[in-house]
Amino acid sequence: QYDLAIQEYQQALQADPPATDKSDIWVNIATACRDKGDFDAMIQAAQNAIQFNPKNDKAAEALKIAQESKAEKKLKQDVADAS
Repeated sequence: QYDLAIQEYQQALQADPPATDKSDIWVNIATACRDKGDFDAMIQAAQNAIQFNPKNDKAAEALKIAQESKAEKKLKQDVADAS
């Protein structure tokens, strides 16, 4: 489901929309990656969104969430490994 959404968004990027639209599409990809639990891909997508539109607040928020979620996931894994 999420992979299909990501593929459709990537196809939309191939149509070469304006930069602000590209930024919004990358935010949508970041959201799908979050829902999928792939925080590394979410970080990359959010960074791409910011690259196309540095003023995109949703992209900045997505990057923040991705970084926090990745850190939290790592912390939980470290705790589990220590047990």
